[in-house]
This record gives sequence, structure tokens and C-alpha cells, in this order.
Amino acid sequence: MDYQERIKELATKFFMELLPGYQNVAAEFMKKGRKLNLFRKVDYVGYIDSLKGFQGEADEMIRELTDIEIPEEDVKGENLAETFIEALEEYQKMCERGVRFNELQDQKQNHQPISMEDVRLALQGMQLGARSAGAAAEKLDLTYRVYVGVLPEDALNQEPEESDDTEEPDELEED
Repeated sequence: MDYQERIKELATKFFMELLPGYQNVAAEFMKKGRKLNLFRKVDYVGYIDSLKGFQGEADEMIRELTDIEIPEEDVKGENLAETFIEALEEYQKMCERGVRFNELQDQKQNHQPISMEDVRLALQGMQLGARSAGAAAEKLDLTYRVYVGVLPEDALNQEPEESDDTEEPDELEED
């Protein structure tokens, strides 16, 4: 298999397996976390194991990408590989932060002493990790689309459009 096909195969795995896998585990965790858990235990160790498994898969993909020999003249291919590795590293950090948060939740569930400050910081870290990984995945998606020719090369140089979410809501008219 040539290097271009291997990169495409790895990108497909990342976007179709790794990202959705994390999202499914996170959604399941959030769903179970919302329910009243006074009398039943949550399997935090299962979540931790899943997240560590995703980290391992990302680590393997980084090794594979590093081992791919991309010709020097393929500047877009080199850029894609670098962007891909950065996205995988952000994904790993996101998983690691999820592991830390779930470890704290497991300790709390098992009546081990933890501080609420540690939980707050772990939650903030997990949220930051998700945002960083999301931004890295978006950059990878854009770089990949340029690489396969779906978007023009100058698409990488364009600034993302600002959303208009900061607008104040219209005032309600009084009757």
C-alpha cells in the first residue's frame, strides 16, 4: 500500500472509529451520571479502561504515521502528517483528562477522600481537552480535504467565520 492510501486509511479510522468511540463513551457516562446514583454504583473503571484503550489506539496511529515515508516533494502530505499527529496528541490529552476525572469519581463513589477543588479542576481540564481536541480535529479535517483535493489550498489560510452567538436576545415586548 502506498503512503497516501495508508494516510487516508488512518484518517478514516480516526474520524469513523476513534472520535465516535470517545463520543459514545462520553455520552453513556453523561447519561448515567444524570440519574440519581444513591443506591447503585457506576462502573467508572469501565470508562477508564475504554479511554485508556482509545489512548493506546491513538498512540499506535502516531507510531504508524511517524513510520510512513513521505517524499520530500509532497509538502501537503508532510503538512497532513504533522497536523494528524497534533490532532492525535490532543485526542490523547482529552482521553487522559477523562481518565483523571473518572478516577476521582470512582474514588468519591468508594468513599475515599477527595477535594471538590480536584473534581472541579478535573472537570475543567476535561472540558478544555474536549475543546482543544475538537479544534485539532477540525484543523485535521480541513487539511485532509485540501490534501485529497476537495478544497483549494488557500482554504488553509482562511480565518474561520465568527459566529454571531454573542448577540443579546431581543427584548420581549410587554403587554
